[in-house]
Amino acid sequence: ANAQSKDTTADANAQSKDTDAKGGGKKRRGEEDEEQKRTESSDLDRDGGRGVKTPQLTPLETDHQDPEAVTNAVGYEDFDLGDETIRLYDNETLEELQGRWLTLVQEFYDKETDTFNTTKIPDIYDNIKYDSLHNRDFLQGLRKIYIAAKNVANFVIPQEYGVFRKQKLLIGRSIVQPLLEHIFNNLMKGAEDSPSHRVSLYFSSESHLHSLRNTILLSDIPNNQTVATTLEAMEINYMAHCVFRLFEDPTRDISDPLRFYVDVQFAPGAALDPFIFMGQDHLLPVSRPIPVNGRVPLAKFKDFIAGKT
Repeated sequence: ANAQSKDTTADANAQSKDTDAKGGGKKRRGEEDEEQKRTESSDLDRDGGRGVKTPQLTPLETDHQDPEAVTNAVGYEDFDLGDETIRLYDNETLEELQGRWLTLVQEFYDKETDTFNTTKIPDIYDNIKYDSLHNRDFLQGLRKIYIAAKNVANFVIPQEYGVFRKQKLLIGRSIVQPLLEHIFNNLMKGAEDSPSHRVSLYFSSESHLHSLRNTILLSDIPNNQTVATTLEAMEINYMAHCVFRLFEDPTRDISDPLRFYVDVQFAPGAALDPFIFMGQDHLLPVSRPIPVNGRVPLAKFKDFIAGKT
């Protein structure tokens, strides 16, 4: 194969010289084919012969492949990692911070298989947002890393709950159906003449919030598709919440579908950019709920709970 490659190269060089002598200056077909072969051969060697091309690293990525380069890239060179007198937010040491990140890097990328563990992307984003809020004075270059992590997380995390609309709805229903039924039962108790309570608070996990949002948006509850599309693209962060409020309109007849109606709102939580909206207390404001539908007839909402809409 090497001998054939040399012969082809010699022919290609000769053709190239002939072309240059004529003033064309363009590559002939043989040279282009040879360059393509070299590129494919290089890709196969680099990827163990599997035929899958490994992306070329950018200069920034190349510089940050070893822990020492990563350490220097974020501004550790001015500090002694073993200096116990330097304390970060919540009394964390520089050595603990470095250990936290190196562990994430090792779990995220496997050098032996040249593969990435995408389940670690949410953890990476949580950590970079945490450090952007609390440790930016000790770390440099966080803004670019934060933007990159956010863009990747905004794409990857929602796909954990289904890629296609049907998948998202099926997965969402399977996770939040018991919660939806509980919410509906408490709403109905609040409509009684002498209710035991009028407010119910539920504290749950991120998976339930993603599933609840998908279940609502993929039903016929949203009366504004622009709002629904925006909500689907919104990041769900800490303090994300959904609000269901039951109202009675006494001016309407008891048989009117809107005599009782449900107001549905959703808020993404503390999802704002920490480099723009962080307060002096190192906290982010929680976004206000966005109306999804302010007047869902109670009967229609009941069908939604039952999975009929």
